[in-house]
Amino acid sequence: MTKTAKLVKDLAETRRVTPYSDGASFLADQFNRIEGVEGDETLRLIADLMRAKAISPEEGGNLVLAHVRELASAAVDGAGTGNELG
Repeated sequence: MTKTAKLVKDLAETRRVTPYSDGASFLADQFNRIEGVEGDETLRLIADLMRAKAISPEEGGNLVLAHVRELASAAVDGAGTGNELG
């Protein structure tokens, strides 16, 4: 789990935001999967936090960038074990 993934998970727990908090979120995720676009739990939680207005779009964008950079860095460093996805 990346540092950002932990931060997002803790933030979601603190703000009581859960994945798929409504039918529209679940449906959007299913359409993405059909199209071959899959995020990870951390990216979904960031989207859910923004939908719940627990974080701003700017904060969400910053968290996405930080998470993706940490994943890329782990992969480049050879430290990636597959367990980094949030």
